[in-house]
Amino acid sequence: MSALILKDLYIMKKYCRSVLLMVVIFWGASIFAGSGNLFWTFFPVIVGSVTPATLLSYDEKFRWNQYCDTMPISRAAVVAEKYVLTAATVLLLTAGSVAVQLMASGRTGEALDDLGLIAALTFTVGLLPPCVMLPAVYKFGMEKGRIVYYFCIGAACAIPFALPSNALDGGMSTASVFLLPVIGGAVRRVVGDIHGGIQEKEFVKTMGDLLMNEIITALEAKYHPLGMIVYGSYADGTNNLNSDFDALLLTNGSSELHDSSVMSGVELDVWVYPRVKIEAPHDAYEFLQIWDGIIISDETGLLSSLQTEVREYIHSTAAKGREENLQNLNWCRKMLARTERGDFEGRYRRCRLLTDSLEIYCNIVGEYFLGAKKALRYMQQYAPDAAAVYDAALSSPTFENLQRWIEILEKNFATRFPDN
Repeated sequence: MSALILKDLYIMKKYCRSVLLMVVIFWGASIFAGSGNLFWTFFPVIVGSVTPATLLSYDEKFRWNQYCDTMPISRAAVVAEKYVLTAATVLLLTAGSVAVQLMASGRTGEALDDLGLIAALTFTVGLLPPCVMLPAVYKFGMEKGRIVYYFCIGAACAIPFALPSNALDGGMSTASVFLLPVIGGAVRRVVGDIHGGIQEKEFVKTMGDLLMNEIITALEAKYHPLGMIVYGSYADGTNNLNSDFDALLLTNGSSELHDSSVMSGVELDVWVYPRVKIEAPHDAYEFLQIWDGIIISDETGLLSSLQTEVREYIHSTAAKGREENLQNLNWCRKMLARTERGDFEGRYRRCRLLTDSLEIYCNIVGEYFLGAKKALRYMQQYAPDAAAVYDAALSSPTFENLQRWIEILEKNFATRFPDN
């Protein structure tokens, strides 16, 4: 359970900054409002109390539960962790609100009676919203669970107004206490929506960092490497739930091996090399994948030297000249003509043209081809018009769409190699 709590704390560290700011603002206001108004005691606790429950929306959106099912963690432990974290959060917020009330009492000179009762009531009121929301979300999902939550709280709010006018002392002030979860939930939702786009990216990055650190620790324990370099999607932050983990390890061993096992629910693509392989003469082309990797450790300095060697190789490799690019462009034109056949072979030609022409595009614009993923990212960033045409051809490989893509290649060729 401690690992689950740590996971949520990492996410809350990024996700809850706006909520924490709200709580601090209300605490600051309560000091000047005086100690007689319990609104300032209850409201910050209610706003912050549903934070652990709202983390479930991120778990649901990014399929954390499916990933968690691959681990040796029971569902009971996953659910219990949310309740433990909620209780701890409400306890801390209660302590903060009571401390603020004491400061307000000291500032105004008012006596603060029944401090223990206020603390107990604050803790109880703080537990009400998550105790309604958590079961609803686990039963119906995040969106439907929110509807059930607001319905239940709304029904509770109607109770004071349905009672006889003399049934409660200070009817409206008492009723306002029942309204606090609704007000707090609404404010909390608005703030969450404002920060939603940013927080989604931070969530993905946080989860990727957690997994990467966990896998790195496991690899270090398994191989005791002299050095490690992580590359690919986990290194550049583009990883998703289907990404594998790419790394190169250097050891004192005598043989190289490829580790394709599964760690923490992630498939590995890890190459383990003996240091003598790097110390001996080698071809930098064999290690192109590490050119933009992250060096995790490097006791011998060999990995740093290897990465520098690879980068120098890429920069020094001569770009393809006019004649070679023209030959490739003519091949694309020939393949385009063959796609018109519309038969079994013609459909194959479409697929091959789309696949091979991506590297040809990189050669024509003078970029070293470092794989499809990086090539596509380059096109989206620096040539969005070309990316749109290529995407249309991928989505619907008709002759017309393929022809427009070849015209993009021809246009770039003419720009880089103008006729004399």
